[in-house]
Amino acid sequence: MLVVWILSCMAQPHRILRHVPQKDADVKTFALTMPLELTNDSALADAHVFVGEMPVMPKDSILLNCTGRGVVIGMIDTGVDFNHINLCDSTGKSRVVSVFLPHDTTGVHPLIDGDTLQGSFYETPAQIARLTTDTPNESHGTHTTGTAAGSFRLNGYGGVAPEAHIVVCAMPTLYDDEIAQSVRYIFDYATRKGMPAVVNMSLGATDGPHDGSSPLCQLFDSISGQGRILVVSAHNTGSYRMHLPYSFRNETDTLRTTIERYASTFSGYASLWSSPGHHHRVEVTLMDIKNKRQILSIPLSGYDVDADSVVTLSLDADSLWSKYMTGNLYFGEQIERGDRTHSVLEIAAKPLDATQYRLGLNVTSNDSDPNFNLWVGETLRLMAYGAGQTTGVNEGSISDLATGDKAISVGAYISRQSVPQLNGEPLYYNRAKPVGDIAYFSAWGPDARGIARPDICAPGMVLVSSASRYDSVSSIATKNCVLIQEANGEKYPYGPCYGTSMSAPVVSGAIALMLQLNPYLSPEEIRQAFDQTAITDEFVLSPANSQRWGRGKLDVMATLRYVRNHLNRHDINKDGAVDVSDVNMLINILLGKSPKVDYSDVNGDGMIDVADINSIINEIMSNS
Repeated sequence: MLVVWILSCMAQPHRILRHVPQKDADVKTFALTMPLELTNDSALADAHVFVGEMPVMPKDSILLNCTGRGVVIGMIDTGVDFNHINLCDSTGKSRVVSVFLPHDTTGVHPLIDGDTLQGSFYETPAQIARLTTDTPNESHGTHTTGTAAGSFRLNGYGGVAPEAHIVVCAMPTLYDDEIAQSVRYIFDYATRKGMPAVVNMSLGATDGPHDGSSPLCQLFDSISGQGRILVVSAHNTGSYRMHLPYSFRNETDTLRTTIERYASTFSGYASLWSSPGHHHRVEVTLMDIKNKRQILSIPLSGYDVDADSVVTLSLDADSLWSKYMTGNLYFGEQIERGDRTHSVLEIAAKPLDATQYRLGLNVTSNDSDPNFNLWVGETLRLMAYGAGQTTGVNEGSISDLATGDKAISVGAYISRQSVPQLNGEPLYYNRAKPVGDIAYFSAWGPDARGIARPDICAPGMVLVSSASRYDSVSSIATKNCVLIQEANGEKYPYGPCYGTSMSAPVVSGAIALMLQLNPYLSPEEIRQAFDQTAITDEFVLSPANSQRWGRGKLDVMATLRYVRNHLNRHDINKDGAVDVSDVNMLINILLGKSPKVDYSDVNGDGMIDVADINSIINEIMSNS
């Protein structure tokens, strides 16, 4: 995790700090660059996805045509094999209709609303056929795209929306500015083609205020709406004690905690947020965890913050700290929207004795701040090793990107415990039990506003889907590979993976099916459908995990029935079928013989006219 310092002019060299940090006067503002983390088979059955084999009631026969046809699925990811057999139609032609590569400089820059975006786009079949992958030795994006929209059915590992139009925005590293450009690109493509769109983002961000006010959340809220849906994974930090909410009683009250490593590395960051109208002060400490005491401390900030600041602490150059730790610490602070302090401590240091020493934090507030929050990055957790210290919690581990008002957030549950391997032996996942329960890693809220998150849960442990042919490193395509599909003289790997990265595209594919029925669905209507149809079994209703499920488990068939019966703009008379009676009713409405009803404006263009009648007729003909 790197901190990018955005400078008003060239910064002076960082000063070596002893016990009193100095400020870099030339700093204008700062922010984490936010490299976002990459957060199917049995999943289709678990989520009740119709794949052509299960019997349906006669009234449900119209749902047989729900394949995502006429809908754009946008995938923002890394490690995409653009011409994998799972992303091709029956003729072998790639169903990827457009590719945007923000890091590519060899093609044409996209132009959207007068803005020229960095990167290149490719939209002709010949251009896409020549593409290989955005990132060798990575399969994440191939797996998620196959889960959402894979169409190769012969091996049982297809996707939810096998006839959707796939637009891929792929890049080796996922940063917030590139995510923003990619969302704009996908929705612009859908607008040019006159299609509804759902964008899948199987990625997460620990940093941020977690209240929907971060720049990406604000963008998501401003750009999504009717027929423009965003889906984000909840994140895989549900088992980490990486969140520490705190209510300061007064200005002398002190929050004390120790930063512990979760994995083998000591690197990472801490992000601290006061609530609006409040400010905090940070002190970094050296903790002796064997003897449970604080040894050293360095004050980093003050309440009278009137200019953004950046400091570097070279521990090797400090006569006291160098006895215990080596490396650097970087600290930044600024006043955010709402007159609140946001501080970031980046850790690029480690103790000389990893069994005894850790970094800690002491935080105070300028007054009684009721809603202060501290988060640490994915490799760290917060522990209580000294007197008066507070440990972190799992609650509030939800990704910051999942805390906006419009994006649909997705958690993960266990759909299988093992997968077959190429040698015929099953590969077991010890923590995948019991089947049907919430996955141990699935993050949840509430967010900083107290709103429950995620919105819905879907199968996310363990899913088998397509892997990249250009990946010879990641376990999805190598040691855990379950199938090599031979076609067209090529060998296409398939492999298992788990995470909310895998559950999000199940929901994205389901929303594509919903948009096929009603291309004007809004995020609020999609949540309404989930409210009415989510599965609430004994796992969902268990008091131990009730906060983690959102509305419950995704039920695609029930959701499609609900859209057809209650949210179908073509079904004017709400009798569960789109037929000539709906045309007649709309004609009577236009002639003033019948009162207007919900969805009288069938095509959502703001007018009730003959175009709405044509829309119903086209729906009838497409289903005939």
